Amino acid sequence: MADSGAGTTVDQRNGPLSTAEFFTMILLLGVPVLNLVLLVIWSFGSGTNLNRRNLSRAMLILTVILAVVWVISFALGLTLIGSNPEMERLLEDFLAGI
Repeated sequence: MADSGAGTTVDQRNGPLSTAEFFTMILLLGVPVLNLVLLVIWSFGSGTNLNRRNLSRAMLILTVILAVVWVISFALGLTLIGSNPEMERLLEDFLAGI
């Protein structure tokens, strides 16, 4: 327990995160693959600060939702391109020029 300066004690697990801790979290979550590992550890690990745990869970849910939307959009795009011969030809011409 740490003294908050007002005569009360703040539990490290329940206390607010500092600006530096938030900054470090955001910086680490910007690294691909590491972000998913850290989100899972912070979301489900024992002894994690409640604020970090809740933010990690929210970001993990958002990541899953965005991944599902991306997969659906990609599949829909492939379906539309594959069903239209003109679009398929344009895509082949584009890829041949790369």
